[in-house]
Amino acid sequence: MSKVAKQVGDQITDKANDTIASLESNLRQAEETLRAVSASASEVAEELGIDLKEQAAGSVSAVEDYIREKPLQSAGIAFGVGLFASMLLRRKS
Repeated sequence: MSKVAKQVGDQITDKANDTIASLESNLRQAEETLRAVSASASEVAEELGIDLKEQAAGSVSAVEDYIREKPLQSAGIAFGVGLFASMLLRRKS
C-alpha cells in the first residue's frame, strides 16, 4: 500500500472516530435531557393526581351534604337522571 493511500486511510479513520465521538456525546446529552424531562413530567403528573383527588373528595363531600340537607329532592334528581339514562340506552340499543 502506498504512503499516500495509508495517509488518506488514516485521515478517514480519524474523521470517522471524531464523528463517532461527537455522536456519542450528542446521544449522552439527549439521554440526560430525556431523563430530566421524564422526571419533571412524572412530578407534574403526581401533583395533578393529588389535586384531582382533593377536588373529587371536595365534590363528594358537597354531594353528601346536599343529600343530607335535601333527601327528597336528591331522590327525585337521582330518579330523573336514571330515567334519562335508561331512555338514552334504549335508543342506542
